[in-house]
Amino acid sequence: MILVIGGIFAAFIAASVYSQIGPAKDEYGEVVRFGSYAHDLGNRPTLIVRTVDGRQHELKASPESLRHCEVGGSVRLVRKAHSLRVDPRGCQ
Repeated sequence: MILVIGGIFAAFIAASVYSQIGPAKDEYGEVVRFGSYAHDLGNRPTLIVRTVDGRQHELKASPESLRHCEVGGSVRLVRKAHSLRVDPRGCQ
């Protein structure tokens, strides 16, 4: 039983590490809408974006990176393996 739990834990750690391996690629998305999530320090912003493949993603973002964002506008994104995040430079 301990070996099974250990194997599951090792697979989880390997998947987490794998998602961060590889070169980062810059891409752009379209701002669909803004949102927020609850945090210990209050609500924090999220950005819902549509990528070039037509998929929508809800991404956590800093207020500074959203300063010039508007619905329908373009936002810089960084993709690294399976993770996608808002570039600190944010919207144009």
